[in-house]
Amino acid sequence: MSDTLMDKIENLLKICSFRNIKGSNAELQEIQIKTLRNIEDALKVGQFGFNSKAPTGSRAVTARIGNENIVIANEHVASIIDITSGNTIIYNESGHTIKIEGDTITSTAPNIINNCTNFTVNASSKFTVNSPTSEFSAIVNVLGLLSANSYSGLSGSAMTTNVNLETSSDVKAGSISLVNHTHGGVQTGGSSTGGPQ
Repeated sequence: MSDTLMDKIENLLKICSFRNIKGSNAELQEIQIKTLRNIEDALKVGQFGFNSKAPTGSRAVTARIGNENIVIANEHVASIIDITSGNTIIYNESGHTIKIEGDTITSTAPNIINNCTNFTVNASSKFTVNSPTSEFSAIVNVLGLLSANSYSGLSGSAMTTNVNLETSSDVKAGSISLVNHTHGGVQTGGSSTGGPQ
């Protein structure tokens, strides 16, 4: 292959590394790239609906279109994470991931924040939260059965309700049992005491 043809191919497609990256909303990322021979400028074009800003030192392939270098692929060696065939992963420079593997989606991000108006989970079998503490900042409505396994207590300054409460077990106030408590100062017999006052 002639040197002239090699030069043309090299000018058309280049392997390079990122030197500097800048860009804001509604702007293409402007990237300074280092090729085998020169330091040049390039623009990064991504797929609609997905964007990322690779760290400095990332490897890239650029194509020469008109007078512009366009980054058509990029990767950072420190972020390459092994994944099995047929699966997908999204990751960042820190190594935090969102992985779609088989029929499961997992995330290793230490914080997940969703800012929305309504958030709905439709689980046909079960919804499980494994956490030492769960916190709700406002009203919690339970439309079905609420059960507590190994319930250890309720803390707070006061609780008020305007509904009827029914239980098949005992209720205690301090050490006084609603089922087993007795009243002193009365004679046993067939009569009942008066109502509560």
